[in-house]
Amino acid sequence: MSFSSQENFSIYEIEVWRNSFSLRLLQNSFENMHQYFSGLSKPIECAETPPGAMYCDDDFYQSLHEKVFMPNYFWLGHISDFSEEKNVFPLTALPGSLNEPLVLVRNKLKEFTLMSNVCTHRAARIVSEPSQLRRLICPYHGRRWDLEGSFQFMPGFESAKDFPRECDHLINHRILNWKGLLFGKLAGPEFTPKLRLLFEIMDFFPLEEIMAQKEAPVTEYTIPVNWALYCENYLEGFHIPFVHPGLNEALDISEYPVETADRVILQTGIADKNTGCFDLPEGHRDFGKRVGAYYFFLFPGLMLNFYPWGLSVNEVLPVSVKSTVIRYSTYLLPGLVKSGSAGAALEQVEFEDQAVVQKVQDSIGSRFYPGGRYSPKHEKGVYYFHQFLADCFN
Repeated sequence: MSFSSQENFSIYEIEVWRNSFSLRLLQNSFENMHQYFSGLSKPIECAETPPGAMYCDDDFYQSLHEKVFMPNYFWLGHISDFSEEKNVFPLTALPGSLNEPLVLVRNKLKEFTLMSNVCTHRAARIVSEPSQLRRLICPYHGRRWDLEGSFQFMPGFESAKDFPRECDHLINHRILNWKGLLFGKLAGPEFTPKLRLLFEIMDFFPLEEIMAQKEAPVTEYTIPVNWALYCENYLEGFHIPFVHPGLNEALDISEYPVETADRVILQTGIADKNTGCFDLPEGHRDFGKRVGAYYFFLFPGLMLNFYPWGLSVNEVLPVSVKSTVIRYSTYLLPGLVKSGSAGAALEQVEFEDQAVVQKVQDSIGSRFYPGGRYSPKHEKGVYYFHQFLADCFN
């Protein structure tokens, strides 16, 4: 059906056409998804990477919001990020994509609750700044909840029937506090045992003691690339000798093991003889090795980089199909410095990564790039990432 100035259509006919068009878009989107992942049904030795079209497809990008970003982990912060003088902290889950308003509440026992920050009356944001509160009160019409999100009072509703309903309480979301690291989830399965690889490897590390570095504790970069390209670059050490001369000197790239468990990918950086390494306790699985860094990737876009001096967190925050914000947070152990470690020049490494990923973005849409192959030795992390992505649509 086509429109012209000579034709008049009823509202019913236009609505039928619109629904039909939307259905065709949806069908095309699902067909594209299956095409994007068709090369992943084989072992890595035979598998093919997704085609370049995937990184330029806005329909596919929009589908990621509910399928990929919604049910997986996101970073809330370290307990040291939240002032002891306040007990209520407004946050946004994945700003730029999900944009979900949340509020983090700490009770008198120093336990955290994560809940919706949207009034169940007319959708106003309830808390706008870190505060010390005894209850939550909507600034629009005065609806009130306790600090666990249970509805308490609403003026003007004395004659309302079947009120309050269950949905008039604030939805509580999943939150995990592990050794002072706070993670949130809006949907999907529980955290444990999903993070057991992280728990097993880093249990020895005194994360409760780390503090945000005083100078530029949080840094953000907006880069004109697809979020997945940035993640893929992080998930392989293959490029280190070519892109990161300084990091290449700090790590022994001939030994760079990669493993995965439950949508968590771990890359272990073995330190050069002149680079600082962890003092691993006896009984640790890597005891006796010169481990200079543990790089954990929590699907779909959270990177926890552990060094002997502390922790660097990278949040990959998609904004559009070709724009991504990278937010860095850096935490230090008391009395330790970055120099002499694999994480000594984080900013330089970041700029080198951004430059090379932008080169890929500039040409990923080429009509002559059908997709590539994986290096079985060096690109296991990228292969796992693509499998996780495909699983979200199965």
